[in-house]
Amino acid sequence: MDVTHPSAADIMIWLGTVTKLQGESNFMQWYSDIPTVMCLIDPDVWDIMSGTFTLPKGDAVKELDACEVELKAGQEYGMQRAQTSYKMMEDWELWRVTKPRERYRRWQRNRAIARHALTLTIDPSLRHLIDEIRLPCQAFYFLCKRFVGGSPPDFS
Repeated sequence: MDVTHPSAADIMIWLGTVTKLQGESNFMQWYSDIPTVMCLIDPDVWDIMSGTFTLPKGDAVKELDACEVELKAGQEYGMQRAQTSYKMMEDWELWRVTKPRERYRRWQRNRAIARHALTLTIDPSLRHLIDEIRLPCQAFYFLCKRFVGGSPPDFS
């Protein structure tokens, strides 16, 4: 098992250790299990679910656009200077454009895992409560509000 990149089977095993939320009666047990398992999957998964890490689509697109503007400027500068190696330009282009895309894809993947994990850790009779809520942090906060009447409890 590769802990840095858990497989779907590993994730399912870990999710199986979480107490299934059945209502107010076991909310606190479910809530204490969730962060541990989400952090085992990937710390970003818990951060996304708890709402502490968000990456709106617009920001990622703006970041990609900024990289492309920098790339064009770099290419123009490279064309003017014969000493500039095309290999260097290709490497620079790959790094500048790929890095934000990788971060955005990782965020998308972890957001999907967080949402799916949330669905799998609640009783099927309660799933209708969050079916229409797309973002995992909104679904999580909805459940907290529903079963404890407010924000998630603080265990620190």
